[in-house]
Amino acid sequence: MNWEHKALLTAMTVALVLMASRMFGQRIGGLCAGLPVVSALTLAWLNRDLGFSFAAQSATGIITASGASAAFIISYEWLRQRWPATVAFPISLVPAILLSFVVASLHVPSIWIFAASVTLCIVGLAWLKDRQVFATPPPPSTGASVIISVTAAGLISAIVTSQSVALGPFHSGLLAALPIAGATIIVNQQLTAGRASIPCFARGYIAGLVGQATFAEVFSWAIGPNDAGITLALSLVASVTMAAIATRAIARPKRYRPPISAGTSRPDLRDKLIY
Repeated sequence: MNWEHKALLTAMTVALVLMASRMFGQRIGGLCAGLPVVSALTLAWLNRDLGFSFAAQSATGIITASGASAAFIISYEWLRQRWPATVAFPISLVPAILLSFVVASLHVPSIWIFAASVTLCIVGLAWLKDRQVFATPPPPSTGASVIISVTAAGLISAIVTSQSVALGPFHSGLLAALPIAGATIIVNQQLTAGRASIPCFARGYIAGLVGQATFAEVFSWAIGPNDAGITLALSLVASVTMAAIATRAIARPKRYRPPISAGTSRPDLRDKLIY
């Protein structure tokens, strides 16, 4: 898979996620964006062309990118309520970049990076769970915004992927799993569906990142002794299982009920008591 194919794959992923958001809701769209759609094919390509040792080290970069993507979406959700999107978006990338640089300089085992990334995702899901969610209609069909999002994701992916292998295994995996698709989709969500759609999308996205980190961790320790096909299947099963657990057990939102006006409030139960 060269950089042209990777760019096309990323663009197609963004288009499919936007379609899923319109058809099934923002949370399902976020879940699809966070799952290892692109990174799984990248690891398969690296394993075939550069060997399982290179692919296993690249998986550590994908785990790091999962935690960095969680830091990005958490920061964006917090900042967007205080500043415009044009200010919140670039600032929210700073924690993700810093986290990536710190992990790259520490050289710790992948299991510790995996534990830290999943913990960050769980913290983000727990914080988002307590936020009020307003029901939002599906985004309007704006072909221009979809074309812009898909094209931007493809171009950014092409620029990043063309230099990834030359930077080594860790950075190859890190760049492969950067939140390119997630970032462009978030911008599209806010432009078309409004700010109220972001928390739902963020829950699904972080749950998908749990699945992506699980996929990369299982792949990193299973690729050596097992066949590549078996390893990919095992990793995908573990990824979908963890994402489903995160979605149902952790990311269950509170239902928002509009306040009842004073004229239509229910009588207090004590009024029915007979003294």
